[in-house]
Amino acid sequence: MRLIIIRHAEPDYEHNTITKRGFIEASALADRLLEEKVDYVYLSPLGRAQDTAKEYLERSGKKAITCDWLQEFCYKYNDENGYKRSIPWDFKIEQVAAFDGFYDNSRYMDNKIFKDTEVEEKYKYVTEQFDKLLEKHGYKRKDCYYEVTNSNKDTIVIVCHLGLESVLLSRLFNMPFMAIAQHFAPVPSAMSIIYTEERKPGIAQFRAQVLGDYSHLTKRNIEPSFMGRFRENAFDETRSD
Repeated sequence: MRLIIIRHAEPDYEHNTITKRGFIEASALADRLLEEKVDYVYLSPLGRAQDTAKEYLERSGKKAITCDWLQEFCYKYNDENGYKRSIPWDFKIEQVAAFDGFYDNSRYMDNKIFKDTEVEEKYKYVTEQFDKLLEKHGYKRKDCYYEVTNSNKDTIVIVCHLGLESVLLSRLFNMPFMAIAQHFAPVPSAMSIIYTEERKPGIAQFRAQVLGDYSHLTKRNIEPSFMGRFRENAFDETRSD
């Protein structure tokens, strides 16, 4: 089985959709997806994800299933000053350095920034729903791998969000979602392609072929959006904080 996880195109948060540039990205993405044998499509309910998939669905005639749990993973956490902030995966370098369990999959939820918040509960909810989806398609979660109940070569497309994609990848790769999100910044409309690997009958793991591929943009000479990134060096005048 193959998963294609896609971050939505450049967002227009104010109007719950994507920007003019985002629709151009979505059109290029549709061209790319039409080259694939897609069997199932799952979408976040948020407008920016729905509109990213719209052209592909119209041109392909595919039907999509909208899942509430695929919406952005945006819950409050405690910052270094004791205030509640949203987006519990976008941390400053000094916050990462201050907790030695940041990269430890068995400890990272013990970080004080998550104390008295719903982040851990919501993470469990999303990953449980993701496990149910994978089980529906023949791969049942067991410890850190998957039991194969229906070996197949289906392709599943998931259109969601930067933070939510990090949560899904963390489940597939058995890694802290914070660590993935801290170091992974797929551009809007980028695709990550992950395959099952069944080296022995009945058991599988997931392995990435590509992460954050945006070749559909370069093919059309579309400059990737900066949305979701911070400035590259201290002298840039681009987004800094």
